[in-house]
Amino acid sequence: MNLDADGDVEMAVPQPVFEVVQAPRLSAWDQPSLISWVRQRRQYEAKNPQSMRSHKRAVTDEDLGLAITRRCSTLQNNHIPDMDKLFQDKLKMDLKIEDTDARILNYFVLFDQIVEDHGLGGILGSGRENEPNYDERMKLRCKYLLKNIVPEMLRLEMERLAITKPVLKKDDIALYEALVERAREQQHYHLLTAAGPVRLRKLLCVVLDGDTDEFLVGDTALKSLGINVDKLLEQLAAKVEPEHDEDDIAQDDILGMTSPDEITECLDSMLTNAVHAGFDKEHVAALSDIVKQEVNIWRTKLCPDPPAKLYPLRVVFKEDTTPYRTTLRQYSTTKTKFLSEYGKQLERFGLVVHNQSRWACAAIPIRKKGPIEEFRCVTDYRPMNTRTIPIAGAMPNLLVVIAKVKGACFFATFDLFKGFWQLLLHPDCREFFSFITHDTVYTPTRVPQGATDSPIHFQNQMQEVSQDMLYKNLLVWVDDIVIFAKTAQDFLDVIRKFFARLRDTAAALQKFLCASNWLREPIVSFAQHAAPLQAKLEAAFDGHSRKQRYAEGIEQTWTPVEVRQYRAFLACVANSTKLSFPSETAPVCVTTDASDRGWSLIVSQVEIWDDAKHLTEQTHELILCKGGMFKGAQLSWSIAEKEGYPII
Repeated sequence: MNLDADGDVEMAVPQPVFEVVQAPRLSAWDQPSLISWVRQRRQYEAKNPQSMRSHKRAVTDEDLGLAITRRCSTLQNNHIPDMDKLFQDKLKMDLKIEDTDARILNYFVLFDQIVEDHGLGGILGSGRENEPNYDERMKLRCKYLLKNIVPEMLRLEMERLAITKPVLKKDDIALYEALVERAREQQHYHLLTAAGPVRLRKLLCVVLDGDTDEFLVGDTALKSLGINVDKLLEQLAAKVEPEHDEDDIAQDDILGMTSPDEITECLDSMLTNAVHAGFDKEHVAALSDIVKQEVNIWRTKLCPDPPAKLYPLRVVFKEDTTPYRTTLRQYSTTKTKFLSEYGKQLERFGLVVHNQSRWACAAIPIRKKGPIEEFRCVTDYRPMNTRTIPIAGAMPNLLVVIAKVKGACFFATFDLFKGFWQLLLHPDCREFFSFITHDTVYTPTRVPQGATDSPIHFQNQMQEVSQDMLYKNLLVWVDDIVIFAKTAQDFLDVIRKFFARLRDTAAALQKFLCASNWLREPIVSFAQHAAPLQAKLEAAFDGHSRKQRYAEGIEQTWTPVEVRQYRAFLACVANSTKLSFPSETAPVCVTTDASDRGWSLIVSQVEIWDDAKHLTEQTHELILCKGGMFKGAQLSWSIAEKEGYPII
């Protein structure tokens, strides 16, 4: 190295007359960092006047897009997360954990896991106190921990406590200790469930001196919780498992042979009911000949009949579907005997076959309603429904198709006896719907009840059979069929034609009814009169099960005002107006109204319009009436907005 006269080193490369100046970066969002960045930014702009001359109007959307893309490329997963929604969806306190300390600890561990998985440690990590932005991180951390506490009663108490103790808003350790303490207290003094705390209102308590830590609950309090002790004792005496609900449908044995005399007796009874309903007596003899001539299509029990001559149901499952086999259940002695006899009879009739299948859903015996311990069998096909690709189809809209019966005076309703069991299940998918009893796996050969595709497939097949009669003289809703005609002679012709179709497809009927008229009674201002009663019903069910056996144990007290509201609603039912079918030629009138609390809409038609009369003096036929009550933010709407709501 050479030195100059001053002793400095002589450089081999000349000193540059320029230097590289980079734009300052904002490393943190605290106030000192922001002040330092603003100062450095001003110096940068002063040193680079040429690059700073671009006006903000000269920046295009493409430039902004590129800048945003560059910014997002520095973030994890290339996006900025919505932390409120993130923690609302993923941060859940598991109330199934009975131990309070373990439940709270699991809650905090889950929070840290979410922070780590989504790369949020820079803004929500704990860290050390001497680190920059520590206070801001802790405040935000405690905010989300407080916000997602459940149950709601515990969250509200912690939020109130944080107001008196601000340290809980910036110290997660103090928050954890306080949360554990409050949760223990609530666990001791409240009965907490996954649905929230159990509340008993207006309960009379008797406090006695003693050293026991238990308490006795009276029969009234138990009924308010949906617990009927007398009924549980009855079930225990009958050796019935209390966790299973009784079947509300009283159903006779459906398997067996049908006697011709029994069918004739049933037909005579139904013909008598048809005459009482208004059927012309002069045509009763002809109707009797028609229905008794086709005695072979009637059934009162499920017999070993061949399937209907229709397309079998073929179910398609999702890709990569793995076989499902339920765990073997334990049944009582009576249920085991029932399942054994039931399965053997189905197998004898050819409705199921014995199979060593890899697929098996659970067969569940449901107790029939009544004092005698009898059962009916259902199969839990929910696991199979989640693996099924549903077939295309839709059920008809009853409000639309019922208008097709306008002008008809004669009606007949039919119920296809165990209609699903009359249709074949395709051999390729029978194994998937196998069910298991206590010791046997059965595979059905007919369409199973409870499968996703069963109702739509049955509806499509029935519409195919009656295609030329559909909507002209016949309506179909799954296995319920309605035949209608304007005259008695047309009615007999349609019945004869319908029976011929059933004979060709070998479908069986369960029952037959005739009626001379049809009436539907709507209630004008239904919402206004029903709202108080609905509110009382919701209040009664608050915190209780809505099942029938629990609802029977809920006691109700009626105030004089509620009694008057109930009687007013009954008066509306008594004064309800008959609906008319829409006419293609009649003028249609739409009338709307609204008040501070509710709205209403009435659609009517006038068959014969008289220009000399005012609108209110015309002869209106009611087509539709609807109404509702304003709730929440709707109550703050202006009068004009409330008046326009039913029109929109």
